[in-house]
Amino acid sequence: MVMLPQGTIVLLCAWSVYLREPLYYCAWSGYRWNHCASVHGQVTSGNHCASVHCQVSSGNHCTTVHGHVTSGNHSTSVHGQVTSGNHCTTVHCHVTSGDHCTTVHGQVSQGNHCTSVHGQVTAGNHCTSVHCQVTSGNHCTTVHGKFISGNHCTTVHGQVTSGNHCTTVHCQVSSGNHCTTVHGHVTSGNHCTTVHGQVTSGNHCNTVHCHVTSGNHCTTVHGQVSPGNHCTTVHGQITSGNHCTSVHGQVSSGNHCTSVHGQVTSGNNCTTVPGQITSGTIVLLCMVGFLREPLY
Repeated sequence: MVMLPQGTIVLLCAWSVYLREPLYYCAWSGYRWNHCASVHGQVTSGNHCASVHCQVSSGNHCTTVHGHVTSGNHSTSVHGQVTSGNHCTTVHCHVTSGDHCTTVHGQVSQGNHCTSVHGQVTAGNHCTSVHCQVTSGNHCTTVHGKFISGNHCTTVHGQVTSGNHCTTVHCQVSSGNHCTTVHGHVTSGNHCTTVHGQVTSGNHCNTVHCHVTSGNHCTTVHGQVSPGNHCTTVHGQITSGNHCTSVHGQVSSGNHCTSVHGQVTSGNNCTTVPGQITSGTIVLLCMVGFLREPLY
């Protein structure tokens, strides 16, 4: 074996006897700008490698890396930590900041653009599909896990806690969220368009297909409304202390309603009630006659 000093460029050529013209198979080996098939060691900068079983530092193009990838690399499959400024297809470990990854099976911390993440996403990331917890300040399309605060999400199949903007949620929404469609429990202080579940207190909802407890502003409710709510159209029972425009069900006591198509029990102020009235209810019925002269 001939030992060459560091920084030496070696050209290895093979002559083919099966062709009329010379055929060269050349492999370059040097200190930088290398093309390698399999590397069991550290790759520093400016290399093109197929399989690396150690650390890759910066400015490399690698297919499969079983080690640490620091910054400014383009890798296809990484089985190790990816720190910053990398473009990776599949990562099976931690992704820290400023990376563009397609599929990540691990934690994604901050400032990353990822397509599919099977792990925790902390802050400032743009992700398409997340199958774990998302903490704060992320923009995600589909999340199958818990959402904590300050996220913009399209579809969430998990719990949404506070300060999130979501389009469709298939689980519990706790407080301070803006959601379009919720298929689950909405607790307090939320703005929702359509809710297919229970709404507890202090929410602004357009359409609710379940129980509304107290202190809510809802447009259309297909379920029970308990006390202290402002609703436009209710297709269900109203208990006490509510202000409603149109009710298609039972109204119990202490409510202010415009039009009720059902039973009104006691202590209510209603405008039009085409149904049963029990006692202590004030009802205003107006009729207009189509005559030649005005009818007062």
